[in-house]
Amino acid sequence: MKRRSMLFYLVVIAMFILAACSGNESSTEENNNSPGEDEPVELRFAMWTGTPEEQETWETLAAKVTEVYPHITVKFETDSFDQYWDKLQSQVASRTAADIIALQSQRTGTFGYRGVYEPLEPYIEATPDFNIEDFEPNIMDALSYEGQLAIPYDFGPYMLYYNKDIFDKHGVEYPTDNMSWDEFLEKAIATTDGETYGFAFNSRQFDQNIPFIWQNGGGYMDENAETSLMNDPSTVEAIQFIADLHHKYNVVAPNNDPGNTTLYRDQFYDGKVAMYLDGPWNVSNVRARADFDWDITTVPAGKEGSQTYVAGSGFGIYSGSEHKDEAWKAITVMLGDEGFEYLASLGRAYPARLTATPFYEETSDEPSNINAVKVAAETSRPFRTTTNWQEADRMFVRELDNIWFNNEDVESVLARIDEQFQALLDEHQQTISQ
Repeated sequence: MKRRSMLFYLVVIAMFILAACSGNESSTEENNNSPGEDEPVELRFAMWTGTPEEQETWETLAAKVTEVYPHITVKFETDSFDQYWDKLQSQVASRTAADIIALQSQRTGTFGYRGVYEPLEPYIEATPDFNIEDFEPNIMDALSYEGQLAIPYDFGPYMLYYNKDIFDKHGVEYPTDNMSWDEFLEKAIATTDGETYGFAFNSRQFDQNIPFIWQNGGGYMDENAETSLMNDPSTVEAIQFIADLHHKYNVVAPNNDPGNTTLYRDQFYDGKVAMYLDGPWNVSNVRARADFDWDITTVPAGKEGSQTYVAGSGFGIYSGSEHKDEAWKAITVMLGDEGFEYLASLGRAYPARLTATPFYEETSDEPSNINAVKVAAETSRPFRTTTNWQEADRMFVRELDNIWFNNEDVESVLARIDEQFQALLDEHQQTISQ
């Protein structure tokens, strides 16, 4: 009996050993079949565009990632500029945002405090070959909010684009760097004849008002984002000047399609306006679509000189992405040496990477006054925003439309704006104090 009992126990022990070995083999097999470093990954990359040429640019840049990392495919997704931000907010709420999401410096606060973007410092530190010191420090700072949220691909100040053919037709001298408001007005009047207009104004964003406000010694908020300055006399005077361009001098091209966020650009591309404001980021579109001679210069100078803001955009990683490491690899390719050379060669971006600037300046004869970008940057200021800037911008546009479209009294409109913006600033202060 003892021998049988001993035999029984030996059989049981052997079964446990076999089971344990089988389990280990199964576990090893599972580990061997787990997602490896080179397993195929498809990333989503979201960025706004305004033309087919822009979409082709970003799709080409995305394809360069696969050339370097064959296991990574980057699928490009796009919308118009305004719709992009609305869609991003919806996607963030439903946790369906793309792996790589573009960020404009003016929106850093809005999306930064919500934790939408993954802080990039750990990735930067782990990638010493990605020369972060080569990036323009001011725009790097503008894309930071309690951490580096995006790597910039461009930066630049607002410029004045002008159609040389229209000026030649009317026998008017071309705009020059730092020309005065009076000179700007004279040229706008002289190039307006019923078929063409002197100026195209983008009423769909508050941004275009800011250079005029600053040049006149006004502001939109104080340094600490605590107090609205929209009712400041110098601010009121600046908005009145823009209103007069519309209604007193009739030099602004009519806006018959308020829902078209790129109408002001289309009017310039179509040869209908002599001048309009835009950044160096739109050079590639003008090159592709304008069939006339054109150039750029600094924005007109008010009593405080020719002042504008510096802004830019970059690419970050969605904090909810399941492929953050791959997304970072993709960014290092798109914003690496080759990626920047490609963007600069198209004129798509005034490079945020300093060593890429020569490629931008040598790409084309137009604009010939490319040095104006440097001149404007020297007197430019940061575009400071709030954590609720998206709401503020919409309010500005909605209320200012009463001036541009209805010719409502400027002081009355700005008094309403001042009250609403002050409430938003109070809300912003509460948010950052939490």
